[in-house]
Amino acid sequence: MAKKNHHLYLLFFLTVPTVSVITVLLRTVALLTVYDPDARYFNVNTLPIVCAALLIGVAVVLGIFTHEMRDFFLFTADYRDLPTLFSGIFTAIVMLFFGVTLLLSSFSEGVAVLIIAILCTLASLGGAAHFVLHAFHAGATGRAKAMTALPSAALAILYALYLYFEGTMMLNNPAKVLAQCAWVLAVFFFLGEARIALGRAKWALHSYVTVMTAILMATLSLPNLIYHAVRGTPLLGNTAQDFLALALFLYTLARLFALLCTHSREGTAEIAYATDFAATPAPAIPAEKENTDEEATDR
Repeated sequence: MAKKNHHLYLLFFLTVPTVSVITVLLRTVALLTVYDPDARYFNVNTLPIVCAALLIGVAVVLGIFTHEMRDFFLFTADYRDLPTLFSGIFTAIVMLFFGVTLLLSSFSEGVAVLIIAILCTLASLGGAAHFVLHAFHAGATGRAKAMTALPSAALAILYALYLYFEGTMMLNNPAKVLAQCAWVLAVFFFLGEARIALGRAKWALHSYVTVMTAILMATLSLPNLIYHAVRGTPLLGNTAQDFLALALFLYTLARLFALLCTHSREGTAEIAYATDFAATPAPAIPAEKENTDEEATDR
């Protein structure tokens, strides 16, 4: 039974590359074949619907799976692994570039959009500091360290609002809807990182959010970048957004990889139990209890 639970635990995280490859291929083919850049909609909705149905189905299945297996999930506050280090530095650089370019491209927009862009730029500065802090201080725990994750969460929700208020695309534009879903989910990812620093993490929920954030960011960023490379125009009007989504995909994937490698770096009893690498013997039943049970059975 323990071995079976361990395999299910690994299967949960191996879902990320599997689903991401499928959704990226579906959306890329749809963008390059049936997307109308003038109308900014798909001429044929078959592939987009299949992609959306797959994402919703995976979200539902993983949600049920996470709830049922919630006792076997654990994340880590350790940021010492190289994938997290390099992806975090890359995210910090792209986040700064994104904040600047978003502000410069918003001066021709309305006042509300410009204000949100300014707030996004300020949040990007704090968000970049969050990733730099983790790069140079692996044990990023405590209240002050938790506060550094809040600017990244603020940036995610502010950019989702920016996409809502900007007027270059309709609200039901499929690229905009996907981007808003991905960035709203990123808000919960960064809030989960803050809870880890506070020592109040909900391990199963944060694992689920991390997996879904990785899948949605991959589905958003890679097809957008491929479309820009082939067609010569950005899908959402800001290529830096696509690179930041790609950076967050790499970062969340690195955090999942760190989780899988936790058992080889830390030997605490909690992690050994959660990853199912150490079996805890069942407590012995007292003799008097056994006799009582047998007498009850006879009766």
